[in-house]
Amino acid sequence: MILILAKKNEQSVSEVALWLNKNKVEYIRVNFEDVKIEQFVEKIEIVNGFTKVYFNHRGRKFTDTEISSIWIRHASMPNQLPREISDIENDIIRNSVNLNLKGEYKSIIKSVLSLIAKKQNIGDFYTQPAGT
Repeated sequence: MILILAKKNEQSVSEVALWLNKNKVEYIRVNFEDVKIEQFVEKIEIVNGFTKVYFNHRGRKFTDTEISSIWIRHASMPNQLPREISDIENDIIRNSVNLNLKGEYKSIIKSVLSLIAKKQNIGDFYTQPAGT
């Protein structure tokens, strides 16, 4: 199966999708504007030193082992952060917990994307320059 990561209005991806459909090639298109990472990545499992990532896109469940190749077309790195915890009364502890959650969340996103990027792929993510 081909995993396509793109912008929602990317016309070239839509045209390639028509060709893939016509030729009965299995693919999943993910528009990062329409998906939250915590919903797309259901679970990460590490067993005997091997990592397996479980995905869910619009009810279609699959794992990283089912992905044969990836096409990244003008997709930016997801910049979503987890919902902040607000029910801790102490400001210092609450801010510290939220800061640590954000750091862990970013690490998980980078890990998942690096795992799937090891597949045969075309393209890459573009990121904003540091400090922006």
